Amino acid sequence: MRGARLILAIGAVLVLAAADEIPVVAPPVSASAMAPLPAVTPGRDVALTASARGVEFRLPDDWLLLGPERARLRVLRGIRPIGVAVNGTWAGVLAPAGDDARAPDLLFPARLLRPGANRITLLDATPWGAQLVLGVPPSARMRLPDIARALAGLGAAGVVALTPDKAARARGVAALLPPGPGVGVRLSVAGIEDLAQVPLAQVGLTPRAVALALMPPRPREAGFVPATVVPRPVDLAGRAHALAAASLAPLGAVAQHLAGPDLGALEGWLAGRGGTAVLLTARPGQLWMVLGPGVAPAPVAATLAAGRADGPHGQVAILGRDGRWQSATVPGQLPHLAEPLRPGNLRQVLGTLLSARPWLLALGLLGLAATAAALAAAGLGLARR
Repeated sequence: MRGARLILAIGAVLVLAAADEIPVVAPPVSASAMAPLPAVTPGRDVALTASARGVEFRLPDDWLLLGPERARLRVLRGIRPIGVAVNGTWAGVLAPAGDDARAPDLLFPARLLRPGANRITLLDATPWGAQLVLGVPPSARMRLPDIARALAGLGAAGVVALTPDKAARARGVAALLPPGPGVGVRLSVAGIEDLAQVPLAQVGLTPRAVALALMPPRPREAGFVPATVVPRPVDLAGRAHALAAASLAPLGAVAQHLAGPDLGALEGWLAGRGGTAVLLTARPGQLWMVLGPGVAPAPVAATLAAGRADGPHGQVAILGRDGRWQSATVPGQLPHLAEPLRPGNLRQVLGTLLSARPWLLALGLLGLAATAAALAAAGLGLARR
């Protein structure tokens, strides 16, 4: 009975882990005017002045928490509950303070925050200048590949054309970026006809998926009549083969998670979106921008220069036809630890690693169960002697 319960518990962990790795992209918000963002120091309570809709701020570029840690938010003055979203994801409700009492803290998962620019959106109209207090837990210095961090070091001299015929487009992008070489970051500008030269496979994309996402929608012609579908004979052998493949697919997914990041997830994410430009980073200090057919570079470059919380981030971003970015990161990507591992940061590092690869937790549980069973069997053998 105990063995059956253990197997059921491990199965539940596997299911929850798989569900937690599905990339979820928050709806984008409108761009803000250019202004330095207030810096939030992890480990300290920081007062922020919110506008009628929220506040933007910056966390250190090497801050990263993907585990169960919680951040705290409260309002100093308020007369009614306020709904809160963090980077486009619902976080909870800010309760107002009572008479002569401190407002209760809203605790939300720290993994909703990200390195660099962040936005807290107030989903109810509040007086201009509302005071919020934010507490972000500290983290070990860890980094994931990030478009926003690379863009922060990009200068006009770092923009190059992937092919000679894209030189004019590259100049159009560079014209709206800060002059100079930046800090060694390079942005290669390409079109959909150059996709074979873009390292899409390193982020799990194919040229076909990117080309389909960037092709302009076809207008439906007047008088269009859908073609009549002629039913085909049922292929029982083909259906049996497809059923067998679908049954084995979960085993392949488990093997993929154990071996490394889920490179197929971003192609599925991109398949449901359309836009005018795709931006990606596959190597440190290198960016690739793929512009759709007939897309002018200046409007795209203007969104890069904004550098706000609703700008591109993660490993892949697509600029929608509404002028707003949607971004995603390869699930299961292991962060780079930029400091020595020590007892003080061990819990944060392990929590982040297990959140990135939850299958490691399942393997650890299986290992502990096998070790306990072996010790119990050895103990029974000695007792019988």
